[in-house]
Amino acid sequence: MSRKRILAYSIYYYPEVASTAQIYTELFEDLADRFDITVVCAVPCYTGSIPEEYREKRFYHEEHGGVRIVRVPVREYSKSDKASRVLNIVDFWAQARKATRELGGGFDLVFTYSQPPILGGMLGAHASKRLGAPLVYGIQDFNPEQTMAVNYAGNALVHKAMMALDKRTCRPAI
Repeated sequence: MSRKRILAYSIYYYPEVASTAQIYTELFEDLADRFDITVVCAVPCYTGSIPEEYREKRFYHEEHGGVRIVRVPVREYSKSDKASRVLNIVDFWAQARKATRELGGGFDLVFTYSQPPILGGMLGAHASKRLGAPLVYGIQDFNPEQTMAVNYAGNALVHKAMMALDKRTCRPAI
């Protein structure tokens, strides 16, 4: 009997030092002996800069700990510049969607979590619908509530749109 296939999204993944990278690297490597897991993630970028070896290709295919990794390109950013940070996140979202199309179907489950805010969930919901596979949506941060609490966007209409998108993303999740 063939093993179930999981498609997972995580903007940060091994070898990144972000806590989410560490959590999901451990989780997926732990599951790799029972499931075929493919993780779509950004090239290493948590520090804001992109290593030279990740600046040339469209996608990077790697393997670590029994997990297939598809790294997508994103732009460099400054953690103190909101606009560049948002563009980095949007890059991940757009490139991960392209990678999903290239991966094709055959996945039994889609997993995503609430990073990047709103777009992480939207990415998983899109893939779930496209692939006809159930969605598991891990909510680690309370987004967009968190961004609203600190008035990150500075605009009530943007906050309202973010809430609507987040609720729409949660509906198809199991």
